[in-house]
Amino acid sequence: MTGTLKKLTALFFMAAIMLAFTSCSKDDAEEKHKVVVSKVSEADLVGEWGWPCYHPLNGSKILIKGDHTALCRNYSYTWTLEGNTFTAKNPHKMVLEFTVDSLAGDRMFIHGTETYGRSNGVVSHVNNISGMIVKSISTQYPELNDSIMIGTWHFEGADSGYYDRYDITINYDHSFSYHYSKTAGTWKIDGSTFIGTRSDGDTVYSFTVARRTSSAWKVVMKAVDGMDNEKTFTGTFSRDLFL
Repeated sequence: MTGTLKKLTALFFMAAIMLAFTSCSKDDAEEKHKVVVSKVSEADLVGEWGWPCYHPLNGSKILIKGDHTALCRNYSYTWTLEGNTFTAKNPHKMVLEFTVDSLAGDRMFIHGTETYGRSNGVVSHVNNISGMIVKSISTQYPELNDSIMIGTWHFEGADSGYYDRYDITINYDHSFSYHYSKTAGTWKIDGSTFIGTRSDGDTVYSFTVARRTSSAWKVVMKAVDGMDNEKTFTGTFSRDLFL
């Protein structure tokens, strides 16, 4: 019996390692989003974009504005678009240039470089910025779905009358659990509303999402009309992506 338990423990440990490794897999994250485009417009590019965790520039973002200015890693640029090639320059001899290979919704695949130059025109450093970048998108009263909800969320209460913070894990098998109290239950979705029923009775934990913002790093949901048994609440749920 002891040997069997050891084997099972080892298997679970290996599964956890594999999940942690593949959750930030470049192939898994990118291949399903690739759609070849023949031409992009300026409107396609305007917005905030970021590199996901597996990229060397993970955590970095580029804000492309409609007035042909851009901000990348705290440096300001002016930009142009020729065909599918974006070029941004600034007075500090810095050049940000990439060609759009494909674009699908909030995923854009690019190849290009970030070049740092000296005043004499000599290039001092070049970063490879190629790969997938993800656009930050906000949606009012979004339709929720399983793929968005699955994972561990951190809640921060906004209501001074019922301020709280905790982590809640929402599982594929439509169960959920609180980390701090180990309370568990089942859940379902109705439009923009998450409805959970605790396994200890008929007590309900539910909330309606007023706005959802997705970026390269996380999903943030601002919830309204929350109900925790007989208590109402408002607050923000956040979940890290690709981590």
